[in-house]
Amino acid sequence: MSRFLDANEEPSQTLLPIAGYEKEELLPLEEAVRPITTLLYDLDTKVYIAKRNSQKPADGLTCDQSAAINLYTIEWEEPHDSLYTLLNRTLRSSERKALKPWFSYLKLFLTALYKLPSTKGVIWRGIRGDVYDQYNIDQVWWGVSSCTETMQVMERFVGRSGVRTLFTIECISGKAIGAHSFYKNENEIVLMPGTYLRVKDKWSPNENLYMIHLREENPPYQFIAPPFSKESTSMTEADLIKDLGHSEHRVRSINLAGRKLTDTDIEKITLTQLNLEQNGITDKGAYYLADVFRAKRKLTKLHLGANEITERGMNYLADALRNNRTLIRLDLNSNQIADKGMKHIADGLRNNTKLIELDLESNKISDKGAQRLTDALRVNKTLTKLNIGSNKIANKGMQHIATLLRINKTITRLDLSGNQITQNGIEQLAAALHNNMNLTELNLWCNPIMDEGVQYLANALANNNRTITKLGLERSEITEQGIKHLTLALYSNTSLTQLSLWGNQIGDKGAQYLAESLFVNKTLTQLDLGKNEITHDGVQKLADALRSNRVWEIIF
Repeated sequence: MSRFLDANEEPSQTLLPIAGYEKEELLPLEEAVRPITTLLYDLDTKVYIAKRNSQKPADGLTCDQSAAINLYTIEWEEPHDSLYTLLNRTLRSSERKALKPWFSYLKLFLTALYKLPSTKGVIWRGIRGDVYDQYNIDQVWWGVSSCTETMQVMERFVGRSGVRTLFTIECISGKAIGAHSFYKNENEIVLMPGTYLRVKDKWSPNENLYMIHLREENPPYQFIAPPFSKESTSMTEADLIKDLGHSEHRVRSINLAGRKLTDTDIEKITLTQLNLEQNGITDKGAYYLADVFRAKRKLTKLHLGANEITERGMNYLADALRNNRTLIRLDLNSNQIADKGMKHIADGLRNNTKLIELDLESNKISDKGAQRLTDALRVNKTLTKLNIGSNKIANKGMQHIATLLRINKTITRLDLSGNQITQNGIEQLAAALHNNMNLTELNLWCNPIMDEGVQYLANALANNNRTITKLGLERSEITEQGIKHLTLALYSNTSLTQLSLWGNQIGDKGAQYLAESLFVNKTLTQLDLGKNEITHDGVQKLADALRSNRVWEIIF
């Protein structure tokens, strides 16, 4: 599939933004492709096939919107170019006038993509070639970028020999299009045109393989206009609210991520699930949402990530949260809550008896904010999933979290990644884990816990803790000595099924320690050892161990 392997066609030049298409009307697919009919061989047949494949679309898309995605994924017979080839070639061209015939199709296609839920996590892309020197600080991918969920799938496309480059991408707004693709079994995730990527790391494991680690970030300016102009957004939302008020079959869930809604658009919410990520919502919008809570509507899931909500907005939301009896999931990642906002959140959680999941990632929360949160969770008995990753929590904040884990009986999934926790903080955490019997997932990646910190964790896993099934220790400055401690725990631990050690320095000796433990351990099923300075010697030892082990996925 060539669309998975065309990153080398991205221009090094910064192009003009992609704009103008958003002003087009939404048309049926047959009409939307009419201006490009002369560019593509036998387009009418492909449109017919796409429409036939999209009679029962998923994700709340219309038949035409789903078919627009289906059409994008279809491979044309050689020697004819596929639609995705010509579209991406045009998106990557400095001649923005050449995009005009594509406007109607782009309007339909990108509207469909915007309506899909955003996917956060690590995805993969690759090329047959070397672009190592072209990626230094940042990069804009102007085309629609096709990616896979795992490195193994991408390696099937790019091959295991010859000169090749693999991209590992931390995405925040990927779109899973598998349910709408012509190829249902590919689990394809696409990045939108104009995606801005920051280069986090790059290395070459061997002579012909290059690895580049990218992180999707909000761009310095808008590289692509969203497919909803301000005028169409206001009209559409007004019509939507009117329809919802009179419909016998009331819509319960809607995704408005990236619609660039303003505070005044928030006043008329009557849904049960609402995604408002990556908009322009400020404290005033939070005030309107708080009114929704107070009115005892039936909103159960609310996503407000990547907006502009500060401590003042959190005061409004927390005040409503105190007595809310419906909301079970609240996502506030990438706002501006900080420690003062945490005081309001804590006040709301003390009385709330319904919220199950809370995401506070990337909100400039320090030890003081962590203390306020944990004080509230001593009382709260319902929260099970907590994400406070990518903040400024250090060992003092870890002390408060550890104290909470000794007494809290409900939190099962905890994300502390990307903070400032060292081995001293991990010592306190590990001591708490000796007594905690409910935590099942623990993510500590990108904390400098080092070998000593791993030793503390290993002692907890070997002696008392029998509940943790998933442990993330990526980029934690762990060497072979830390792995030696960890593998001693694997000899006796019977609960851990997933372990990620990506981005450390365990080397061949660490791989040997792991291999020896795998002869005994029969519960671990997934092991990530990417970027760990392991050579063919370490791989051979692991391969020998895998012949008698249940591990079904191992990543190098």
